Amino acid sequence: MVKKGANVAKTPKVAVIVVNWNRKDDTVECLKSLSRVSTFGFELMTVVVDNGSTDGSLEALSKITNFSFRVISLKENTGFVGGNNTGITAALEGGADYVLLLNN
Repeated sequence: MVKKGANVAKTPKVAVIVVNWNRKDDTVECLKSLSRVSTFGFELMTVVVDNGSTDGSLEALSKITNFSFRVISLKENTGFVGGNNTGITAALEGGADYVLLLNN
């Protein structure tokens, strides 16, 4: 039982940002690895920022159904920094407490 007004520790939300540009196979493998991460003690939010890929990356990502993640599709390549900034903004808007930048 929790008393009204008691300080209850919330489960931290950790956002993983993966920036992709024409590396669909690497990005799919990266997401497969993330899907196996034990999330005991934290909530995992994964954001994939696609930097205008032309190699079928978006189609490959749409076929992944066993792992929940958000895809942000940019029309042009904003570079690694621009992609990460887009992902960080989305993560913070989604309530992330911590952000991990992961290069696929």
